Amino acid sequence: ATSGNYLLWDESADSLLVNGDIDMVTNGNRIDLDTDNDTSIRASADDTITFEVGGSDLIALTTTSTFSCPVTVGVDDTGHDVKFFGATSGSYMLWDESIDDLILGGVANLGIGATAPSEPLHIYRRDTDANIRLQQFDSSGAPTDGDIIGSIDWSINDDSYNSGADTIRAKVLAEVNNTTSGTILQFWTGNSSAAVAEVMRIGADGATSITTTGNQDTLSLISTDTDAAVGPNLLLHRNSASPADNDLIGAITFDFEDDEGNQTTGVNMFAKVID
Repeated sequence: ATSGNYLLWDESADSLLVNGDIDMVTNGNRIDLDTDNDTSIRASADDTITFEVGGSDLIALTTTSTFSCPVTVGVDDTGHDVKFFGATSGSYMLWDESIDDLILGGVANLGIGATAPSEPLHIYRRDTDANIRLQQFDSSGAPTDGDIIGSIDWSINDDSYNSGADTIRAKVLAEVNNTTSGTILQFWTGNSSAAVAEVMRIGADGATSITTTGNQDTLSLISTDTDAAVGPNLLLHRNSASPADNDLIGAITFDFEDDEGNQTTGVNMFAKVID
C-alpha cells in the first residue's frame, strides 16, 4: 500500500529482500534462527530485545541491559578498549588495550570488599585480616643478595625540584639480604631538594640502623603523658634463655671516624650481671 515497499524472493541470489518495515507484533515478536526453535531473537511489549541461544536467554537489551553469559571483547593479541562511565562527570573505568592497563579515572575509587570505598584503594574484610601482599616470583628459584622483592613509593611533582617532574620522595622496599631469603626493610626519604636516600634499615635479624646527614637528634623519644608517671622510657632487655654470672646485658657505644677514616670506639658503656 506504500509506494516503494515490497517483499522479493530473488531466485538469482537465493535471497529474500525486504524494502520497508517489518511489523512483528502480529507474528509473536520472534525470529527463530534454527530448526528446533531454541535460538531466536524476540521483542516484548516492555521494550526488551532478547537473544536466545540453545534455549537460554543470554542477552536482554533494554534501557538497563542484562548479560547472562561470559562476554569476550576482541581476541588474544588483538583487543579493544572497554569504557564504563560513572554518574560523576569525568569518572570512568577503562580497559586500555593499547597499554594493557585497567584505569580508574576522575574520582573513581577501587573497593575490594568495600561497597562504598572512601579512598583510591579501600580494602574491607569482616572478621578477618585485610591484607595486601607484594609477591615476586623468581623463576630461577635462587634469590640473589641485593635483589629487590618489592617497594611502595610516594611521589609528587615540585616545580622547585627536578623541573617539576613527578619524582619519588619517599619509599619503603624489601631487599634480599643473602641467598637463603633473609630479607631487610629499607626506609628512604628525600631531604629538601635532594634525591631520596636510605635513612633507616631493619635487618633480617631485627637489627635496626638510622642514618642522618646532619647534627640533629637522630632518635627522639617524646611522651605527651600528663600524669606523674615516668616517661618517655628506654628499655634495654637481654632475654637470655640461660642467664649466668658476668653476662653482659647491654651496652651503649660512642664511635667516630679517625683522621684516616677508620671507625673507632671512643666510649663504651655496658652493664654486666655480677651475681
